[in-house]
Order: sequence, then C-alpha cells, then structure tokens
Amino acid sequence: MLRIVAEVAILDKKFVPLIERRPLCTLGSTISEETHLQSLVSSVISQQLAVKAAQTIHARLAQLCKNEITPKRLLNLTDQQLREIGVSGAKARTIKGLAQVEVDQKFPINAIKRVHEARGLPY
Repeated sequence: MLRIVAEVAILDKKFVPLIERRPLCTLGSTISEETHLQSLVSSVISQQLAVKAAQTIHARLAQLCKNEITPKRLLNLTDQQLREIGVSGAKARTIKGLAQVEVDQKFPINAIKRVHEARGLPY
C-alpha cells in the first residue's frame, strides 16, 4: 500500500495533500485468527444477507461444528442440518465443495498466501 501511494504521489502531485490528510487502508494488515477456509465459509454465508442474520447463521454453524469449523466437520454435516440453521441449498453445496477441495488437497486453500508468494504475486 505504501508503494502504491508513493507512486500515485509521484505520478500526480495533486494527490499529495489528499494522501497526507487520509490514513492508509488497513484492510488485511492484521492477522486473522480464521483459516482461509473459515473466511471463505463466512463469506459464503453472508452473501445477500443482513449482517445480523449472517452472524446468527455463522454462530449456529460454529455450534454444529463444536466451535471448530474444519473441512471434515463441514463434510460430516447433512444438508438437512445446514438447512435447519438457515443455510440455503446453494450455499450448503458451496460450503461442502470448499471443504471437499481442502480435504482432497486439490487446491491449497489455507496456503493461498504461500502460493501467491511463490509465484511472485501480490497477496
């Protein structure tokens, strides 16, 4: 972020006062306690829902998973269990699909940062 802001300031001096008045974005600057899979599951649940509804459904999911949302625990849940806590059929399939990808190690969801770094890509 610092590099990008510096480049913008060099490219157009009109942005310098604005940059000086505004703090940098801190998105992604704190280390999350969630795994990437857990973050993706949270994102899927919250799509097209009010914040409170998404939080309620996520809390119910955490309870079903004994407060540890892992791929194996997600795969052990039935579609009916997911529907009963408010997860739609499409979201249930997506969540289970993500969990299956992680179990099958088809894509290293929890190693996305390392994959990006190994390829020289920004994260």
